[in-house]
Amino acid sequence: MKKRFAILLTLLAALLLCGCGEKADEQRWLWSSEEITPPSDFGYVLAVAGTEDEVFAVSYTALGRYEDGGITVLDTIYSTDAPAMVYGASGYGDTLYLLVGEMRPQYTEYGEPRENPDFSGKYTVIAYRGGTRAEAVPFQLSANDILSGLLALSDEYMLCWTATDAWVVSLAESGSVYPQQVSGEIVAPTTSQSGMWLWVKQDDTFGFYPLTAAENALGDLTQPEDCPRLCTATVSRNDGCLLNSGGTLSLYQPGRNTDVPLANWHDCALADATVTGIVQCSDNAWLCASDFDGKIWSIRREKIAEGKQTLHIAAAVGSLELDELGKQFNRAHRDCVAVIDYYPENAYDRLCTEIMAGDGPDVLDLACLSLPLNSSYLVDLYPYIDADSDLERDMFVPTVIASLELNGKLTSLPAAFVVNTMTARVADVGGRTDWTIEELQDLWEQRTDDIFLMSGWMDRHNYLAWIGMLSPGEFIDWENGIAYYDSESFLRQLQFCETLDSYEEYGDGEIPEWSCLIEPEYIQNLVRINGIRNNYKEDFTYIGFPGEGMYRSLFGVDQLHFAISVNSDKKDLAWEFIRLALTKKNQEMICDSWQLPIRQDVLDDRLETVVENASDRQRFRQLIQKPLRFAGRNIDIAQIVIDEGDAYFDGQRTVEEAAERIQNRVTLYLSEIE
Repeated sequence: MKKRFAILLTLLAALLLCGCGEKADEQRWLWSSEEITPPSDFGYVLAVAGTEDEVFAVSYTALGRYEDGGITVLDTIYSTDAPAMVYGASGYGDTLYLLVGEMRPQYTEYGEPRENPDFSGKYTVIAYRGGTRAEAVPFQLSANDILSGLLALSDEYMLCWTATDAWVVSLAESGSVYPQQVSGEIVAPTTSQSGMWLWVKQDDTFGFYPLTAAENALGDLTQPEDCPRLCTATVSRNDGCLLNSGGTLSLYQPGRNTDVPLANWHDCALADATVTGIVQCSDNAWLCASDFDGKIWSIRREKIAEGKQTLHIAAAVGSLELDELGKQFNRAHRDCVAVIDYYPENAYDRLCTEIMAGDGPDVLDLACLSLPLNSSYLVDLYPYIDADSDLERDMFVPTVIASLELNGKLTSLPAAFVVNTMTARVADVGGRTDWTIEELQDLWEQRTDDIFLMSGWMDRHNYLAWIGMLSPGEFIDWENGIAYYDSESFLRQLQFCETLDSYEEYGDGEIPEWSCLIEPEYIQNLVRINGIRNNYKEDFTYIGFPGEGMYRSLFGVDQLHFAISVNSDKKDLAWEFIRLALTKKNQEMICDSWQLPIRQDVLDDRLETVVENASDRQRFRQLIQKPLRFAGRNIDIAQIVIDEGDAYFDGQRTVEEAAERIQNRVTLYLSEIE
């Protein structure tokens, strides 16, 4: 029976997103991002800052000028008597100011923790004009005041702060310090053409202090209704301040309490939490920094020309790989532009409505949208592969493609995949590559040493969650809308899961790592294979999950799982976008981003260069040559399995009753989404 599609949620919390602008706004601008690689001697990025004419990047030890898409190191920060570090940077007029001080009481150097027991609260403001160091003004705080940043209020007054306190430093008065009365947790400052504000948080409420160039710089705290959230220091060239609200970049005018969305961070292929500083370079370009990972990005936007065709790609999350595919497509097509429309969890209803109305996107990235692979609304991709002079069906990992086939049709094609399986020592299990639950239990019970079944974290509750996540791929026929949770195979899974708590305790409550018979594995990069060998320190095998049937290992798709909507009037262009992800060059790029490439030749080449042990290479080839089941993830069904499984563990129901309730609830769920 043909089904319409369901509004399904992804199981991984890291994929639960917020904020999605109106489609009209997303279509108006085309956003792109590019990571900037600083010179090797620049160091870990702290912040970005701007003057009237220039934009600078600052590391913990150096100052660099941003121009022509790169960073030029201008100065390295040293102290005459002790190592120094940069605490903040801010521009005013044509001058850049750096806040420099002693190394923190606790800091990290080359990945190693260090201490500075002599920290005394001495700081210096250093002025740079034209990128050249000018005057330096020292000032003194207490040894308990570890500053977080600097904001230049004028050529004379500087604001600096910790998480809860702020001070104004007068350069004209040789570093005289004036404490400020701040209520709440200090978040970050914003500056614009129209003013400066210090943002604070009180419990769950955000507000801001207007700032002036004076000894008492803070005005009255303002906390308007629906005050937007700020998490990033920003510098704007507009009449209003830029806000990074955690999910979106917007323009806010404090005097009018208006918040104009500019972009979802995923429009720029950036995760919201990574951006910790923004400076506007021009009307349509910004430089972003992250002190979480020490990186810098340039983000840009351009208007889509009127009359230009638009190829809409639906995705739940952004990625650098998806962004790069969009750039490549747009460079190759003058008359059509690829635009990524984001449909996070709270926008699935809109996506469903659009598709059922005969509209919606042209291309779907199903990896995180988690929609059913249903031929009623997805195009068969086999004819496109067969007609493509550069591609053939047997170029792709055959077991993955075979698992995605529906009635002889290939309704989706991932550019990359991951493998879910179990590993064990060859010395423990011999040459086995699969086993039933009964065979696993018999083998384990025969052991007389102190070996344990699985790692301590894999107790009954975690294994139940694992079953809940992976079970839709084994116990649901999505094409026909039939569930099999009342099968003997699933009952044995529940019964096996119920026994696991008895293996949890070991000494102080923890099972020593790699002292177990089997280990669950999530292989998303071939480097992991070397890690497994290093952990076991001997030959191992991929034995798969205990159960029945030929599907004992599973594959999943974390990103770039493409399909074409039957509603699209640009199916050929949609295929041109998808095939970009299948070129050898882009498959190698995907492999570098911690995914397994779908092209067999790229996977084979990477196996030879990455995996050190020849037998490990052969075993992995054998693993992916065996039938693999697609691990379809569905949070609604997973929760049903967890709820009823826990009731069985607690003695509220027999295993038969629990399985029957799961079967009935899942069957009802499938009928509701039909």
